[in-house]
Amino acid sequence: MKRVIWKRACFAVQGRSHLSDQTPCQDSVATAYRRNVNVIALSDGAGSASLSHFGSKECAQTLCNVLCRRFDEIWRMNNIDAKLSVTQELCRQVEDKAHDLNSITTDLAATALAVGVKRNRYIAIHLGDGAIGIELTNSDSTTELKTLSSPDNGEHSNETYFITSNRAAEHVRIYTGTLDEQRPAVITGFILMSDGPEAALYRKADNQLAPACLKLLKSSRELNRRDMQTGLRATLELIANTKTFDDCSIALLSHTGESKRTQKRKRSKCQRQS
Repeated sequence: MKRVIWKRACFAVQGRSHLSDQTPCQDSVATAYRRNVNVIALSDGAGSASLSHFGSKECAQTLCNVLCRRFDEIWRMNNIDAKLSVTQELCRQVEDKAHDLNSITTDLAATALAVGVKRNRYIAIHLGDGAIGIELTNSDSTTELKTLSSPDNGEHSNETYFITSNRAAEHVRIYTGTLDEQRPAVITGFILMSDGPEAALYRKADNQLAPACLKLLKSSRELNRRDMQTGLRATLELIANTKTFDDCSIALLSHTGESKRTQKRKRSKCQRQS
């Protein structure tokens, strides 16, 4: 069986509004690899919630844990049961954290975005604003972007849904699919972003991701971890300094091709045949 390799990268930077009033960055990001599942997660704390930086961190970490531990279980569930189950686990963790902080859960209000990939399958989870995009690679090696899940702002552009919102489970979106479901193109990358980077990387008018997202995914598979973190931080700081006053965060999951072990095995096989 072909062994697929995925690279994960993520970063969050403080926005100008939070720098000026000296409040913490309310965006949180996380990645994980366990049980053959690669996960990226992102959460944006509510600006009106005093402890939302704790809530966003709890959501991002819980999403990683849930997808690594329960990927196959969630995959087999119908969509309604999956949304309810994921929401309940997120709420339980946020409630426990609020109890530890001697606070109420609404003080930890945050959104939730995540993607998990296991072999040829993926699960994406989205509650609130921010966006989830996919990179498609065609048979001629050209690439294109597609929005998998667009921001959910409710009735007003400055509103959204949080894990602490009433009836949050009704607003959670869960997508399941295979990487080759759009043949002849295959999915070779995922990008998550909070609403901060949307000003530069997402067009709400036509629900399109900016071409710069392809460059970020390309860099994430070509650069080493340190250089990628440096580049991603610089990109987010540029957006935060010029395009928005909000915190900015991005998480990337990019397919890098076959593992070195698989490549070596193929080369050995070719040499024997020659």
